[in-house]
Amino acid sequence: MSDYPIKVIPPKFTQTEKQIKVRVFSIEDRTLLFTKKDSLMKHDVPIFKSINEVKTGDKIIGVVVAANEHGHIVKSFGDVKGLLTFGECKEELKPGSIVKSLVMFNKKGSGLALTMKNKTVIK
Repeated sequence: MSDYPIKVIPPKFTQTEKQIKVRVFSIEDRTLLFTKKDSLMKHDVPIFKSINEVKTGDKIIGVVVAANEHGHIVKSFGDVKGLLTFGECKEELKPGSIVKSLVMFNKKGSGLALTMKNKTVIK
């Protein structure tokens, strides 16, 4: 919901029958995931229908969803996922951080290798 950690959910997001603007983040089976994060709402984020459409040098703006022993897993619109290794990170990332990155290469549809060189992080 927010690019920055918030302690209290704004009342307008807890009211029923209140209209808010959101953006579809991904569709998984029969589940729709929405985002209200300002940086994902305002940026002209490229949306790929599948990971096979992503090419080297493409810009990916996504959310850190997890970390493993190799780096951070970043998920973007259209269920596109990539790995941002710890060596490519300029600063510590937490789940929920918005990351602007570039695609180094596509691992034959199984995932993306991402870099943050010349890109920034929104905490």
